[in-house]
Parts: sequence; C-alpha cells; structure tokens
Amino acid sequence: MTVSNQTYNVARGLVRATSTGGGARRIIFTSIANDSTVNRFVPGSGVGALNRSVKNYLYTHATPNRVTQNRSLTGNNDASQCNCCDTSGQAILKTAKAMVFTCMDFRLRNNTTCNLTCKGYYNNYDEVIAAGVSLGYNGLLDFTAWNTYIDNHITLGHMLHNINEIIIVEHAQCGAYAAQYGSPVIPTPPGKYPVSGGYLLVSDEIALQTQNVNLCGSVLWSKFNGTNGTVRPITGLVIIGYIASIDGCGLQEIYRRNS
Repeated sequence: MTVSNQTYNVARGLVRATSTGGGARRIIFTSIANDSTVNRFVPGSGVGALNRSVKNYLYTHATPNRVTQNRSLTGNNDASQCNCCDTSGQAILKTAKAMVFTCMDFRLRNNTTCNLTCKGYYNNYDEVIAAGVSLGYNGLLDFTAWNTYIDNHITLGHMLHNINEIIIVEHAQCGAYAAQYGSPVIPTPPGKYPVSGGYLLVSDEIALQTQNVNLCGSVLWSKFNGTNGTVRPITGLVIIGYIASIDGCGLQEIYRRNS
C-alpha cells in the first residue's frame, strides 16, 4: 500500500533507533478499517503490540507540528506550536462509531486513547466517564444514579451521532474495586497491590471485573438492543468489554455481545 512521507519518516526513525537499543527492526503497516488514509502498526510486526514505542509513535512522532490559537478573553491570539493530532476535517463529521465508557483514573487517559486509536477508533467515539466503570454502573459504595447518568449519555450519543457500539474499558489496579472489595487489614503480600487503603489479589480483581462487566453488559443490552430496547433501541448494537493494563500495553477483551 502507499505510505505517506510522514508515516515513512516515523517508521525510518523507529528503525534507526535500533542503533541505540530501543527501535524496531521491521515494521508493517495496514489501513484502519474503513479509512484508507490512515496507517498503523500491526502488532507483532517488529514494534510489539501497543508498547511504549507505539505510544511514542502516536503521541510524539506521528503527528505534525501545527500552529494553534490560544484565544484570550480580551480577543488577543497567542500562536504556539503543539504536537496534537491534526483534526482539520473532523468538524464536518456527523456520526461516531461508539460510546466509550471508562474510569476517571488519571493514569488511563493516554493509554486508553492510544489503544482505541490502534483499534481503529481514532476521533470516532464519544466518551463518558465514571469511577469503577461497570462497578460504578452496577452500584459503587454509597454512590447512586450513575447508571442513569450513563444511560442518558448513551441515549444522547445515539441521538446526536448515531453511535451503535458501547465499549466498556475497565483497568488494572482500580481504586474503586479496592475500595469496594479490598481488605485494609492484611499486610502487602506478593501479587497484591495497595490502593485506597485496601488490598486486592490481581486474579480476584480480574474475576470481579469480568463479573461486573457481564452484569453491566446484560443490563445495557436490555435497555438499548435494537429489537426490544426498553430505553432506546439501537439498531446493530454491539457491546464490548475490555480490561486495560495499567501500563497501557494492551486491552484484553472479556465481553462481547451483538445483534
């Protein structure tokens, strides 16, 4: 396939980095689904699956420097350089692919965006955030009505942007899960991590997240499936659940349901 000069230069830079011990020795590109203008790394092509090299590609090298206008309240503009993705063409878009439901955890912002971009969702999803993700939806501690908050965002996302996927992104070492299920009285043993004053086995957390995502997914399906949704029928609905590693190196799929 044809590779842009910008993408080629990025690839060449990563390959050259082998001389300093951290670069890729070979790179394969493929098109993101339904967008022949975008190239991305193929996991296993020499740079690994969503590792830090890919994060650096996405957030440092892969986007051109461009001038942005920082408009002050007085109307004066301060032109400065940034390395944000060029979204010039995005303003004309009227639809989005998905509603992504994620945790509020500050450690997940870049990692979640990076992983979703590499899965073909670049600037193609709405986002709604609540602590604990599916646990927050199902009922976290004494906090209430988050399920209504999420339902309203999904409804609005479908009304405005015609989304038909709901993506639930859980993550490792979630403080909400430690607060709900963890024990604060045991010492820090191997295989456990301290969060929010509690400890939770990694294997236990995965099992609890899988349990909560399955419950959340089933409830969302009953409310939004295109056949008999009780809140708003969404034709061709797909619900996918992932667990993100805290270092951002991947998304593990744990749930999927579609029409």
